[in-house]
Amino acid sequence: MYQTRLSGPVIGFVLMILLLVLLFALHRPAARPQIAPRIAPPWAISQPFAPAGADQPAAPAQDPAVPLIAGGYLTVVNPEAVYGEAEQPVLTQEVEQALAYVIGRSGHSPQGPITAVIEPQADCLLNGMAYTDERRIHVYTCADIPRQRAVNVLAHEFVHQLAHDHYGDAHLHADLALSEGLATWGAGRYWLGQHADFATFVRQVYINHDEELLPLATHYHGRSINDMNKLYYEWASFVEYLLLTYDQAPFDALYVSGQGDPGSANYTGVYGKSLEQLEQEWRTWLIHS
Repeated sequence: MYQTRLSGPVIGFVLMILLLVLLFALHRPAARPQIAPRIAPPWAISQPFAPAGADQPAAPAQDPAVPLIAGGYLTVVNPEAVYGEAEQPVLTQEVEQALAYVIGRSGHSPQGPITAVIEPQADCLLNGMAYTDERRIHVYTCADIPRQRAVNVLAHEFVHQLAHDHYGDAHLHADLALSEGLATWGAGRYWLGQHADFATFVRQVYINHDEELLPLATHYHGRSINDMNKLYYEWASFVEYLLLTYDQAPFDALYVSGQGDPGSANYTGVYGKSLEQLEQEWRTWLIHS
């Protein structure tokens, strides 16, 4: 066995590197809040997005009172890094249309500029994240994934930003079932494909295939991607049910009462019914809607 003796200068250099690493670890900024987990709608993984046509309404025309890029509300950053410079104008237009669509569907307007960042993803997994306190939306994708799928995810993340703008900082600790349900519901056709609504989606994709629904208060931590996707669609359908059955005002009061975890909002105080009672109503509605 050979032994190598390190000289004094080498030891000093190594110690300096170790010290720099330690200082970086101690002083690096805290992780930003992750509003949405990195998943994609399951139908978007296996098949291309179905463009609007005769059997699927197009996104609403842009409201001239809601300026997008021209008014400084939306900037799309770095699309050429993934899809190439030639596709940049088309992708930018599609992202604009997605924002206009979710504004119209949710009824909430941006209260400041939004930056949508297209990030290359080495492992080619499509996912998104919203840093709503910084007004930055990221989608992680690669050239092998059709750009429309990236736009689908951006639509979901845009709704998170609009929710923060509408509800204020209460959005950051909203009941997860409501925040992710609202973002998925608000993305509408970008997550529905050819399905008419989220009740139809949940019924046809899960219930009609004898898949057991998860309780609405289930957290996605430690769950499979399939379970996470199922929860997102369940939550979207539940939000759809609350808005259709009880209107917007009580939903707004419920949204700001959350404490982060799914099921943490004050359902009894707002609706006079527990989450379990509302969930049973929703499940009955799913079958008969």
